[in-house]
Amino acid sequence: ILESCKKTKLPLIIHGGKSPLIKKKKSWNYGVIENLVNVDWGISKYTVVISHAGSYGCDESELEISILPKLNRLLSKFDNLFIDTADLDIDVLIKILKTIDKDRIIFGSDALYELQWISIVKLVHALKTNWSKAEERFLKITSFNPIKYILRE
Repeated sequence: ILESCKKTKLPLIIHGGKSPLIKKKKSWNYGVIENLVNVDWGISKYTVVISHAGSYGCDESELEISILPKLNRLLSKFDNLFIDTADLDIDVLIKILKTIDKDRIIFGSDALYELQWISIVKLVHALKTNWSKAEERFLKITSFNPIKYILRE
């Protein structure tokens, strides 16, 4: 897939975390951080977004102990790698926003599973709870980063 993205100059968005809705249990963990760290994301220089910040279906202890340290290492290793905020619980979203550089976060709504306005409200609440300049961060995550890294011409 990364070779195809490289050839076609297209970004890639992949599922990050567990996939408990899939019928085959063996397939549940394809998107977990332990597997994502084994991929050479630099094959394509084009944007790759790990949805759900790599933490879908994971609990807070997994997030803090395993996911965030490995995710930060991945982000520091690959300049084309980003995460999104899709369908995250508010407590998880706050931890991610505190840990991951705002320049590496792209708004994600998971619109087929959660109403977009709910995702926006969660993001605004998480930002206003923790930062005095929440509007700047909000614009960065919802507008400037997607324009720069996903919608570029």
